[in-house]
Amino acid sequence: MAAPDLFWKNGRFGQTSRPDNWWLSPLVVFLGWVRFWCTPNWAAWQNAHYTYGPYISPFYSPELWGDSPHAWFGPKPSWYPSFLPFSPALLILWIPGLFRFTC
Repeated sequence: MAAPDLFWKNGRFGQTSRPDNWWLSPLVVFLGWVRFWCTPNWAAWQNAHYTYGPYISPFYSPELWGDSPHAWFGPKPSWYPSFLPFSPALLILWIPGLFRFTC
């Protein structure tokens, strides 16, 4: 029985011995993850058009503080830094973001 060749000879940087497109599946997952982050951040930073009648956008729900009638604790809190733009979604968005990051 012949011994296997353990050294990759004459290979380029990043080149593997796999003949298939192994990188395609991780790329699709990464692009989906990036899309998951871009859409909620766009919705959170615009801070408008997140209610329609009695309905509220999932990116803003539950609205803890804010100006809409859906806010649980009233208007913007006094402890919130004035140099940061206020959006009720920024107080909620990190929860599903961390959940998706761990999966």
